[in-house]
Amino acid sequence: MKIAIPKDQILTDDPNVWITSFWGWSPEGWGCVSFSDKSRVPTIIREMPEGGLWLIYVAKSSPPPTPEELKGKLIGIYQLSHERGRVTEFVDPEIYARYPGKWLHGLRATRAWTLEPNYRLPIKEFATESYFNEKGNDRGRSIGRYGRKLTKKEALKLLDFEVRESKIYNGEDIEDISPIKFGDIVKPSRPGPIVDGLTLVDRTKNTEKELYLLELSGDISAMLGMTSDEIAGRKLIKVGLSYSPETRQKAFNSALPKGPFNWTVLRSTLLDGHDLYSHHNVAVTGEQAMIKYLERSSNSAVSKGHEFFLASEKDIAKAWLLGREEALKTEKVN
Repeated sequence: MKIAIPKDQILTDDPNVWITSFWGWSPEGWGCVSFSDKSRVPTIIREMPEGGLWLIYVAKSSPPPTPEELKGKLIGIYQLSHERGRVTEFVDPEIYARYPGKWLHGLRATRAWTLEPNYRLPIKEFATESYFNEKGNDRGRSIGRYGRKLTKKEALKLLDFEVRESKIYNGEDIEDISPIKFGDIVKPSRPGPIVDGLTLVDRTKNTEKELYLLELSGDISAMLGMTSDEIAGRKLIKVGLSYSPETRQKAFNSALPKGPFNWTVLRSTLLDGHDLYSHHNVAVTGEQAMIKYLERSSNSAVSKGHEFFLASEKDIAKAWLLGREEALKTEKVN
């Protein structure tokens, strides 16, 4: 897809500009607009030319930790492709784990902009035609579920809004996050650093978790700049915890160029037939026990930074056992 110039979506007889509500605004972790109703995605694709703009406001019903002062106000803009898929393909797994099973059907965003504070207007004042029906009742619930196309008069207002471009999940870095009028954006792409301070979802501390081990297949010696003898039959693994190890695996694979390398789930709590651990902090003790063993107690495991290790089958089995034992101890205490 050639990314369309944003203002071209507005300056038409029938502007390609839509509105919906979110529980917050974190484009660096949430790279799509998604729906609970599977049939809504093909409908949007039929009705929305590729490159459509979606204005986001913060739903009044947003749960904590959404700041009260942002509820009901405009917050950002996405530009959408026609690439459809499960929401888990377009969202950071650690964020989506807080909302398992929600808004499953998505369209990938190609760009995002965060509104400058002076332009975070109340939705009821900005979209006086689209937000209210003929009887004067608000359409908030319907807009949040299905989205709604803005009128031309409403869409034209966006041209004067000041915004800063934001990084999209799994997208390119942004080189320039200076404020700019939306109508002055003339380049079809403009890569930059993440805009801080607007991540309104926590990092899933209170949800159930699995421990997992991922294994990377491919020419590990070439990747690590080591000889086959130095690898000595060991595997390159990643130690971690997540609500969904499979989703985490997909996220790691999506960051790899097409080629011989591929992450697979080697071990996980559910694969072992065990229940998820009740809380993030329980799983953390298991994760840290595995890391500690591989870093300090194993005779052959080698740390490759952070949670990555070269380890033998024996060391992997031992680390996995210790991780589960430590997590279960913490589970009993709690």
